[in-house]
Amino acid sequence: MAEHTFLSERYPSLALFTLNAARSAQDRLLAVVNHDCFFLGDSGQCKIHTQYGRQRKPLFCRLFPAVRFIRVGERLAVDLHELCPIRPFHAGSEDFVLRHAELRDDLHAELETVLALAEPPATDEAGVPRLDPARLDYEAWLRDLVQAEPQLGLFEYCAIDAWNAQHGWPAARPPSAELERGRQEARVRLRAMATLLSCEDELAVDHIACERLLLALAPRVRLALASRLTPSLGSAELWQLAHRMVLALALYLEVVAATAGSAVTTSTVSHALKGSLLLLSLLAQLDRVPAFGSSPLHAAVLAPPAAIEHELLAVVEQIHGPTQSATLAQIVSAASSSRLTRSRVLRNLAELFSYLRFTDAGEGEPIR
Repeated sequence: MAEHTFLSERYPSLALFTLNAARSAQDRLLAVVNHDCFFLGDSGQCKIHTQYGRQRKPLFCRLFPAVRFIRVGERLAVDLHELCPIRPFHAGSEDFVLRHAELRDDLHAELETVLALAEPPATDEAGVPRLDPARLDYEAWLRDLVQAEPQLGLFEYCAIDAWNAQHGWPAARPPSAELERGRQEARVRLRAMATLLSCEDELAVDHIACERLLLALAPRVRLALASRLTPSLGSAELWQLAHRMVLALALYLEVVAATAGSAVTTSTVSHALKGSLLLLSLLAQLDRVPAFGSSPLHAAVLAPPAAIEHELLAVVEQIHGPTQSATLAQIVSAASSSRLTRSRVLRNLAELFSYLRFTDAGEGEPIR
């Protein structure tokens, strides 16, 4: 409230964009105009910060990019905004300096307000929370592992995560033989995704350009999965699937970078998680057997584009078949003859993700 009073005295027109917060008569919110903040300058910098210093910014702005708070038992999980272009500060840069100590001090000083903003963890259909204290401990261990081992590769990360998922999350490295086997499985899985979508030319399996960025963001990616994926995916199943989602995201980002001819950034990751999360979920489960739940066939087909209507109907009908035991990759490959139609079939099928149930295909590696 004090920040709002200070700013209103200097910007009387601010009253046109001020809303009362629902949780308190004393709190004020600023409406966003044309997707931009009232105080965003032409250079992309905050006018308040530039003219009056960080201490005069509203609490939510001072905490940025820590914008999402999840209360897990007696703990507070703080997630960062993926669009914030965080990078190491260099002398002479015109960037604003973001200091961890300042964020921590503001969180402590305004803890009551922050807790009022915090949300409970998302749950699956059975009401099981997707985050719990033990899971947060594991996420912290995984994050510290990536930071402590700059030589860690994507396939090794996935092997470590997969092994921990299979052994009850001990937060430990697997034995050497298990680690190597996990690396090879992750490599095969990524190549299989690329083969199905005919993306081999955009993907150098032994040189993933977005590898370091993806590993740095992987724990945040997992938080996004916990909150945004359909409740039909059980909490335990979600965490078993997490490392496959990271591989699917790697393929997506590599194709984006190759197609656009530009480097992948945190913004690219953010758009992928917001706009293509269900598609990534399907890519992560290509080697599993899909089935529709209780939804009737006519409810599952949501006006597909005419160009792929035949292929999409073929996929849906085979999934709906009572004796169907093929994996999703086999179904889509058989029904769609080209990369374009396969990608679009998967994109449309992703809209039906809440209707789908998946089971393991059995022994062996079903995608190659």
